[in-house]
Amino acid sequence: MPLIECPKCRKQMSDKVLRCPQCGAPRLSIASPSPRSPGLSEKPRKRTGIRIFLLLLLTTIVVVSYWFWRASTSNTAAPLSAGIFAAFRQPKTVVDERAELKQGRFISHRFGLRTDARVEVQVSADPQSVDVMIMTREEADRLRQTPGRLSSGEYKYVEALSSKRVHRMDKTEVLPKGEWTVIVMQPSEALSFQERTSVSVLVIAY
Repeated sequence: MPLIECPKCRKQMSDKVLRCPQCGAPRLSIASPSPRSPGLSEKPRKRTGIRIFLLLLLTTIVVVSYWFWRASTSNTAAPLSAGIFAAFRQPKTVVDERAELKQGRFISHRFGLRTDARVEVQVSADPQSVDVMIMTREEADRLRQTPGRLSSGEYKYVEALSSKRVHRMDKTEVLPKGEWTVIVMQPSEALSFQERTSVSVLVIAY
């Protein structure tokens, strides 16, 4: 016969009696509460866990779908090849320069991309037109050693981000990660024009 302790007098007594034989404390006051059935509490917990999982799954699907759509259609978003975390990356100005060019001269600015990025190149020139080239660091080093014209075909450059004889240019294209150089050149054909040309160059990476 199991024994329990009376909470009032601390004497041992049978768990079958209604009152403590020593102090008369009621049996109900010392009865321990019956434990809850485990099945009743586990079911709501399981349902809550499933709902949280489905909510997280739905949120993930929405975020990935939006990222895929924006990277595929927007000119101001990182490309798919840059990864999903690039969707939260802020646009970064990698080149912002203003200069004056003499005839037959050029300026160059180097910038690096840690991942694939959508690059926007904006150039304005006045009063003369200029040639614009985006090329790798190696090709830019060759150009510095033996300057030529954009149309000469001697150098490899990104055609989608390059133009010749322009006063205004605003182009966007995806570039792979690496070292790049933007070059703005005033063509040698303008030698008869003695005034210098003011040039502004802006390159933004998304």
